[in-house]
Amino acid sequence: MKNLIIFAALVLLFASCKKSSSGTITAPNSISATIKGDNISFMNSAYSYTDIDGSNPIDYYFEGEANDSLGNFLEVSFDSYYKNFSTRTFGIVGDSTTDAYVYFSPETGGSYYNYTGDGPSPILITLTSIGSSMQGTFKGELYLNGNPSSSDSIYISDGKFSIYQ
Repeated sequence: MKNLIIFAALVLLFASCKKSSSGTITAPNSISATIKGDNISFMNSAYSYTDIDGSNPIDYYFEGEANDSLGNFLEVSFDSYYKNFSTRTFGIVGDSTTDAYVYFSPETGGSYYNYTGDGPSPILITLTSIGSSMQGTFKGELYLNGNPSSSDSIYISDGKFSIYQ
C-alpha cells in the first residue's frame, strides 16, 4: 500500500511539471506573419544568406526568405554596421548602426516593401536568438513599390522567423 501511494505521488509530481519548449518562436526554417488579417506561414524554399563585408565600416548582413504554398513570397533582412550580430532591435528610427528591410510579393502581383524609417510605421526587426538559426520577430507597414506616399500599403504584424544559417 505504501508503494502504491509513493507511485501515485510520483505520477502526480511528474504530470504537474511544466514542459519546456524547444526555444523556437516559429516552425524551424520558416517565416510567418499576419498580413491583411490572414496568418500566413512561409515554409517552402526557405533560404538564408549571411555576409560580412570587410569594407569600412564592416557590414554584417542577414537575409531570410521563403514562399508559401500559394506562391506568396516574403523576405526579412537586416544589417548591423560596426558590430557583430547581437540580440537587439534593428531599424529603430535614428539608429544609424542598423537597417531593417521586409519585402512581400503576393501571388496576385505587386511588390510591397519598406526600408528603415520610411513612412509613419517603420519596419522593426528584433533578433531574439543567434545559433544554427537566426530567430526573431518583425512588424511594420509595407508600401506598394516601396513608396511611403502610396495609398496602397500593407501592415504586417506578429511576424516571426526562424531560418537556418
